[in-house]
Amino acid sequence: MASTVASDFTSISIAVVSTFFVYFGSIMLLAAGYRLSVLHPLANYPGPISNRLSSFWIVWVSSRGKKHRYYQELHGIYGDFVRTGPNELSVCDAQAIQDVLGAPGLPKGPAWDNRHPAGEVRPLIELRDPIEHAQRRKPWARALNSSGLKTFEPVVVDRVRELMKQLALASEAIDEVDLAMWMKAFSFDFMGSMAFDTDFEFMKRGGDTESIWPIFEDGMKCVSVGSYISWLLPTVHALLPMNYFNQRGVQITKKWVGERGQRGSSIKDLFYHLINEDGLESERPPLEAVASEGILAVIAGSDITATTLTALFYYLLKNAEKLSKLRAEIDSHFARDEEPVDFGILAGMEYLNACINEALRLYPAVMSGSQRQVPRGSGGKMIGSRFVPEGTSILIHTFSIHRDLRNFSHPDSFLPERWLVDCRPGDMKHNPEAFIPFSFGPQNCVGKNLAIMELRAVVASIVQRLHMSTTAGSGLEQWEGDVEDWFVTLLPPLPVRLQVRQPLQRFL
Repeated sequence: MASTVASDFTSISIAVVSTFFVYFGSIMLLAAGYRLSVLHPLANYPGPISNRLSSFWIVWVSSRGKKHRYYQELHGIYGDFVRTGPNELSVCDAQAIQDVLGAPGLPKGPAWDNRHPAGEVRPLIELRDPIEHAQRRKPWARALNSSGLKTFEPVVVDRVRELMKQLALASEAIDEVDLAMWMKAFSFDFMGSMAFDTDFEFMKRGGDTESIWPIFEDGMKCVSVGSYISWLLPTVHALLPMNYFNQRGVQITKKWVGERGQRGSSIKDLFYHLINEDGLESERPPLEAVASEGILAVIAGSDITATTLTALFYYLLKNAEKLSKLRAEIDSHFARDEEPVDFGILAGMEYLNACINEALRLYPAVMSGSQRQVPRGSGGKMIGSRFVPEGTSILIHTFSIHRDLRNFSHPDSFLPERWLVDCRPGDMKHNPEAFIPFSFGPQNCVGKNLAIMELRAVVASIVQRLHMSTTAGSGLEQWEGDVEDWFVTLLPPLPVRLQVRQPLQRFL
């Protein structure tokens, strides 16, 4: 009897398991068949079979930090519109920029969902509702309007002075410095002053001695990979380290927010506007909301500045004649004993701004773009010359557009002259409408003008006051191959030998 019961139980168990696998296997086969069939709304859009079947291949690519290069390769093979997921398209067509990102454009897509555990306040960049986004953007816009930029000019000058002091001291103490690390230290310190009127002291300490950067970077890696499986993220938050990185980042930022609230401020910093100290909003937001926005400010603000500065110095080191030309322009506007931080003069320096634009073209903020979605119930939308069905996620792949031969001649070369009408050859292709390093439209980077102000001051100061050179074995030949795309850009070290052009005491 016992053996019969056991046998029956085993048979039932096998039947249940078999039924489970047959059922879900059938569902998966049906889904795969549909996604590859002519019945799918995106059947006419080309792309790898692996991508049309599932988003997990893109998850794998993203986990290696090479999404920007992979999408560029896909566009080289399949054309301007590539099916990168079962319901996603990547676009490399400058004519589509206005339709996707411009007003009214398209709302953000599902990749922005579930990035934080339920109940947490979402930062501005993650808001999918255009109306809510516009409302939450108001204090940012007040902080970064023309009046706000004047407020931050002395902050830029002070942070640049500290950078020059530390670089000068480092040049005397060691043979090589990692310029990428110093650009990150400057950018974080500036964002501390700009957002919370506090000095993070990364430059004074010679780097991230408290291991704060990896917390934010690892969090962004998790978010970048997880955005393609946003439906799974609530489970991920509960089980995997992603929630740890989110919580640690929030804890660090809450500490900054709390200290700033108790201490007060000598300037109208970003916190002043976010916490509604000016009383222009009907009520003050909770500190959790300010902390959420604070994380966005520090990560996004430091990323674009550090990336652009490091990329620009990388290209200048590889192109000595460009560096000499830039130094000559700076020396013609500022005396050797004069700090090159007159923002009016810097704004009018053509070659300086051409160099900055060229670095932004080659390494824009958010290289792989920001996902949007054609709203369900809309009936679909014309994107450029193509009809895109409703419910389709779509992104403008900035990295590919910026390096498209149809938009810019010699797209992978560092040619600041392309931005100067008098220096640009008549047959050189140059499409300024394809240049969107800070995104485009009503949800573009609100800090664009502040970032440009920082870039001008730092580049002019370093080029005017320091000689830069590389040594054998510096690794420049593989530097670009080691750049990683995690929504933010992670850069490899940039070892540089520095030599002051002026007596050291001028920096102290």
